[in-house]
Amino acid sequence: MFEILQTEIWSRKTSKRVFWGLIFVAVIAIFSWKAWRAYQYYRVTDGERTAARAALQEIDKVRTLKIASYEEFGPKFSNEQKAIAVANAAAVTERDQIIAMQLEDCDIDVQMNRLNSMLQDVRTTTPQQRESMARLQMKKTKLSALTSGKCEALHKVLY
Repeated sequence: MFEILQTEIWSRKTSKRVFWGLIFVAVIAIFSWKAWRAYQYYRVTDGERTAARAALQEIDKVRTLKIASYEEFGPKFSNEQKAIAVANAAAVTERDQIIAMQLEDCDIDVQMNRLNSMLQDVRTTTPQQRESMARLQMKKTKLSALTSGKCEALHKVLY
């Protein structure tokens, strides 16, 4: 009976094994977390790549369109807005979300350039047109702090 009480259950050797085991598990966990973060930051998923390419093609189409009046402006951008919404919905990783923000920034740049060219004469614009310009300018200011605003950079990443 007393022999059981004299048996050493936890030794110094056991402590060292547990300590090194925990260190090993911690190193594996940290390495896995870092690898996952790198994957999230650098990987563009196939769904986002396809959706972003389609949105970028729509943006390029709008960039080359000849729009003469403000009344034509709204309907021409509907396909572009839908394609950007699809790209936003397809974003999974952090890199996908960055690309979606850059698409929005590129879209706003195109819209601002179009509106600026159409609405040069402030006297002939309506209050609705000026309000639309002000909203776009606010969006552009907000997004330009987050993204580069270069459509060419998106072409390089996606193609």
